[in-house]
Amino acid sequence: MLTGTTKSGFKYEINESIWQDMLYMEAMDESNTNGFAFVKAAKRFFGDDYDRACEHVKREDGLILAEDLGKIMNEIAEASEEGKKLSI
Repeated sequence: MLTGTTKSGFKYEINESIWQDMLYMEAMDESNTNGFAFVKAAKRFFGDDYDRACEHVKREDGLILAEDLGKIMNEIAEASEEGKKLSI
């Protein structure tokens, strides 16, 4: 497990094997042409912590921006040796 805390204070525990997960990779690939597929990728990435991650990036106006969730995913990827090889 990859565990840590992002700069914004989100505490995470991500299965290090996510970088090899076919469903995650398919969703990320699909998100290149269909931005809505990013939701599938984020749900797969965060697993049971998806709602908590969304709550963490929720803005004052109640919006949860994909860009903000993506920043957390990128930061976690940078913390992982395997994740550094990939581009989210």
